[in-house]
Amino acid sequence: MKTNRQRIYMDSYGSDRVHQEKRRKKLDKILTLRALLEMWEARDDADHQYVLELRSKLRSAENQYAAMKI
Repeated sequence: MKTNRQRIYMDSYGSDRVHQEKRRKKLDKILTLRALLEMWEARDDADHQYVLELRSKLRSAENQYAAMKI
């Protein structure tokens, strides 16, 4: 037997709302990573390895976001 919490989660409105919230958080992360990457690329003393890691994290987040689209 399903609990009330499971019923709410399985409800189409509830699951859409949860999915939209996850997409919004992922988009916020992407925008934050882009801003951070731009800031580090503009610096004269930028750590090359750190910039590469930021690019990798950004690419990964963008791919995950693309997979989340309906």
